Amino acid sequence: MPNDFPFPPDDEEVELREPVNPAIHLEAISAHLDRYLGGERLDFHERQSDLVHLDVLHVASTPQVPFQTLATSGMSEMPMNVPEGFEPFRLAELVMILPSEWPVSYEAFHDPKLRWPLEWLAILARIPHEKESYFFEGHTIHSFDRQPIENTPFTGFIIALPLDHPEGFPVLRLADGRPINFWQVVPVLPDEMAYKLKHGSDELLDMLGDSGACGPIDIHRKSCLPKRKRFGIF
Repeated sequence: MPNDFPFPPDDEEVELREPVNPAIHLEAISAHLDRYLGGERLDFHERQSDLVHLDVLHVASTPQVPFQTLATSGMSEMPMNVPEGFEPFRLAELVMILPSEWPVSYEAFHDPKLRWPLEWLAILARIPHEKESYFFEGHTIHSFDRQPIENTPFTGFIIALPLDHPEGFPVLRLADGRPINFWQVVPVLPDEMAYKLKHGSDELLDMLGDSGACGPIDIHRKSCLPKRKRFGIF
């Protein structure tokens, strides 16, 4: 459904690079969300587009899927620059999981403390195209100047498999057979980011999963690192 939400803000001055195939996969992605998640939809359509036309689609929680999902639609308009052997992962979209009580509406999202998941999805989804690179499980991204995001303690994100979503959700197969892979964006704390940079992503992803940090965003959550690792005894 259309909206009048300023996404991005009207006063943001940017030099735009017009998308070649705007919203080419929007219909397929919308149908995929409806099929696997089934909740009421609220879509945030981009007013100005750079490189790709990037919308953020919201799906409300249901008894079967007890959390809200924000999903990008548009990152897959362009293939990512993946290494040899990673060709099945060239097309991707991103998701974030919100708790069912998180206010989501055009009005609520005028509040930066509530809007930041939407804004960061839009920012992150363009990074592979801007950098001529790619996202894959375990990749991390710092926040601006490595500062906390809005009213949260998070200073970055890690890319993970969306394991809490229904089976079949992580891959959308287009009519021509090409896969679009959905990656979950998980906010991380400073010590978690430091641990990943020193030791790699596999162990951190396991600890995030075991602690529940890969579930709905909790801005009050504690670090997933055991105390001996949290205080630098790695």
